[in-house]
Amino acid sequence: MLMNFVLLSLIVGIITAFINVRYDRFFILLLVLFLFKYPISAGIEILLWTIFFGSFMIITENAEKIQMMPTNMKRKMFVVIPVLTSISSFLGAYLFSVFSDKVLVITLAVITLIYSLRMIFIHFKPEEMKQEPSPDNKWQKICMIIGPIVSGVTLGFIGTSLKSVKIPFAVKVGKLNLQKTYLGNTITAAFGSGFALLWHNTVFIKTADVNYFEKYFILAAALWTVIHFVAKVTSWLVRPHWQKVSQIIVGVFLLVAFVKILMLI
Repeated sequence: MLMNFVLLSLIVGIITAFINVRYDRFFILLLVLFLFKYPISAGIEILLWTIFFGSFMIITENAEKIQMMPTNMKRKMFVVIPVLTSISSFLGAYLFSVFSDKVLVITLAVITLIYSLRMIFIHFKPEEMKQEPSPDNKWQKICMIIGPIVSGVTLGFIGTSLKSVKIPFAVKVGKLNLQKTYLGNTITAAFGSGFALLWHNTVFIKTADVNYFEKYFILAAALWTVIHFVAKVTSWLVRPHWQKVSQIIVGVFLLVAFVKILMLI
């Protein structure tokens, strides 16, 4: 158990440092299945806790930026998003409770394949960090409404916010600012994961366990802490121009994971 914990922490920490991921560490779910041999429902709980911890850490780090935002933007982020994610995550949690682990594994396989293709073929450009939508850009409003709903459902159902798909769509198709989009998705993930955990443990209880706190919360907290430390140390050695190649390599590994997930069905 200890060796698997250390191995998982090292793998996820190093990978996320190279591809610059800070909260939606999807690889945790994959490795919990392969190393810990946990059922997928347990893996989803652990992933949700790590997303919850990581996303709220990013929010606190950006507290000053958030405070400087226009009132209408803060209202959207801290009123509209919580309302939308609370409702949509409830639906996702219901689906999580009624579908079998086999359906969850199939869904995980599909998402893994999609994430793999995104890592291999879709990459961001430096100018997308600063691009701003035109005044008549309708995608900003669409992403603000549809984004939290999609993330809420997927967080409640399979434990991921679909960040790797949503952000490229918003930036590439909607021409939205990459930094602002990332922060908005972080806030969505924070509330969505929190509500998903609430529904999972109060309404749609699927992972009923008298040792839930020890097996899921404490394990997730320990994983997130060590992974964050490993990623922080590794990031000191990583160079920005390595990111594209790193993403392609991770995408190839996700293709391998996709095949291994199919073998679990």
